[in-house]
Amino acid sequence: MPLAMPPRLDAATAIVVLCSVLVTGAVLHREFATSPPPQATSQAPVAVDDWETLIATGDRIGPRNARVTVLLFSDYECPGCGMFANTTFPAVRAKYPEDVALVYRHWPLAQHKFSYRAAQASECAAAQGRFEAFHDVLYADQQNIGLTPFHEFAERAGIPDLDAFDACSSTSAPNHEIDQDVMAVKALGGTGTPTVVVNGMLLRTGITERVLDSVVAHALQIEG
Repeated sequence: MPLAMPPRLDAATAIVVLCSVLVTGAVLHREFATSPPPQATSQAPVAVDDWETLIATGDRIGPRNARVTVLLFSDYECPGCGMFANTTFPAVRAKYPEDVALVYRHWPLAQHKFSYRAAQASECAAAQGRFEAFHDVLYADQQNIGLTPFHEFAERAGIPDLDAFDACSSTSAPNHEIDQDVMAVKALGGTGTPTVVVNGMLLRTGITERVLDSVVAHALQIEG
């Protein structure tokens, strides 16, 4: 006849087992909650047939004779767009200063209250040849869009005629170019901002500095 275990040992064992289960469950929950789904980094770029038409309009940053063009559909309030503008693209541009240019087109998302007005203001800056500078100051101080007057951003960007900028940026009328950009990216199959096309290759997800650098390098090889 087997010996009965002391009641205190049974209780202690039960507590240890219960604690082990709870700890294991917590670890698994943390791992699944913080790890990206496998498909988030596994989608290959997709060829875009009419990409040269898509870069025929928009605001250019970089040399016009660049061998590689990064087409960007972006939102001034989107955090991922801020990362792309402040870190990802500048790093790749610094590596290939004569070979890479960016064409910026707008995709102001409905959930971002001030992104459409910011896009309008950037087009007013573009009318005075200061798109890149205005783009840079907006993204550098992205958290204050909607809090800081666009006039102040324009001053920082060195826009020469501030009265003309104020008159342009204060209109509430829809902007045809911005609306055309939104139609274009939706037709392209964009699923969110930033949407990026590099020499006709649509990058689906995971647009990090390493990914962009790799795709640009590959495009430069093809261009010869």
